[in-house]
Amino acid sequence: MYEIISKDVKINNKLTMRQIMSLYQEMKNYRGSIYIICKHKVVDPANLSKLVSFMLTLDEKSELKVVAEGQDVQSILNNVEKCCQSVSGKEANIYEFYINPAETVQI
Repeated sequence: MYEIISKDVKINNKLTMRQIMSLYQEMKNYRGSIYIICKHKVVDPANLSKLVSFMLTLDEKSELKVVAEGQDVQSILNNVEKCCQSVSGKEANIYEFYINPAETVQI
């Protein structure tokens, strides 16, 4: 069934790039339209550069309105809310990156 539903999503802390990328993937894979509204600004999350710049300019304790239009909108809204939830310190350090100082790169 075709629906249009909106949901308020609270952003407690600034989103990390990993969260923004997972949010982008969720919204890009959705077969329908999604819009994010905050402080009289509307963003179409299909454009990655606009989504990243919009999310990085948000203040802490911001509230977004996410509008989804299409099939199975409740599940996409729940997935968007999960992507925007605060990441605990333990979860933030799941991925560790190592640099091998013996390797060099010629530019």
